[in-house]
Amino acid sequence: MNLLEASHASEDSNVRVIAFILVEFLGRSRPLLVTHQPHDILRYTSLKSTQINNAFHQYAQQNKGYAYIEIFTSISNFETINDDICRIATDKMANIWILPFHKQWEIDGSVQITNKEIQYMNIKVLKMAPCSVRILVDRRTVNTTQLFSKQISSSASHVGVFFIGGADDIEALAYSSRMCRHEYLNVTVVRFLQFGHENSIERKHDSDIIDEYAQLNKRKRRFNLMDEVMKDGTEMSNSIRKWIDCFDLIIVGREHSSESALLQGYEKWSECPELGIIGDMLASQDFETKTTVLIVQQQRIMPRKFAQDKVSHMPIERDHVLHSAPIDIQIRIKEKIII
Repeated sequence: MNLLEASHASEDSNVRVIAFILVEFLGRSRPLLVTHQPHDILRYTSLKSTQINNAFHQYAQQNKGYAYIEIFTSISNFETINDDICRIATDKMANIWILPFHKQWEIDGSVQITNKEIQYMNIKVLKMAPCSVRILVDRRTVNTTQLFSKQISSSASHVGVFFIGGADDIEALAYSSRMCRHEYLNVTVVRFLQFGHENSIERKHDSDIIDEYAQLNKRKRRFNLMDEVMKDGTEMSNSIRKWIDCFDLIIVGREHSSESALLQGYEKWSECPELGIIGDMLASQDFETKTTVLIVQQQRIMPRKFAQDKVSHMPIERDHVLHSAPIDIQIRIKEKIII
């Protein structure tokens, strides 16, 4: 809900949300895809599903006329559920797909792996998604209040963008620019620059794009740019530690400029490749922080290519039918929400 609020649905820019509840049904070989109508009573799903359904419709009510909600439930196993995700993204022409991280932080700071299959699912989606993908690493505890809701506090929340260079970082920059429309949200872009590379073509290209976004948000006075010049990755890591607790949310690209020497050597220490080098660093237990992290990957393939390569090759007998909820079926489930 925090990200939806931060995305700032408005008269000029509506938000259409496709909420995807993943229900793992162990032992079922043929998946089911369920669509929920706005006033459905989810009699055959868990209390958690009902709470999710209610939360999304409450968001739509609060942004009436500007936000629209569609809710699906996919009953499947996590080995093939990525097909459902990419199919819906293609059919609905989604621009962004937000995935959950497979780890959860407890009140005492310890980390619990909720479901390793979520990690494998995320890796598959990143490879085949027909749209931009985000992975949300929520390091806050369950009882933490909502970050961006104007109903809770009039004080501004702070979003940081860690920018090294490349297409994914530019995508992160574009998303943060949209967030600047929110009256209770400030954005700071922290650009990590390698000393002595001022004249590189890629750096000049990135600088031009950043200048365009800075000019676009000049009147709002909620978009700030900070440059950090450093010699190597060690200095960059120390700088990240300095900045991380300045923000409520950090947005970072999954992959970065191939020219940057600031990242050399870090890839061999990566535990979660789906997060990229910086995302993995920010999700590490070595960083004692409660800042939420959003990892961004720009769209890799065209929707038509996914449709040709994936959908048409699926077996015809596969029971992938769109049903009207509720389904009269007794199942043992594990659930995760995907927006």
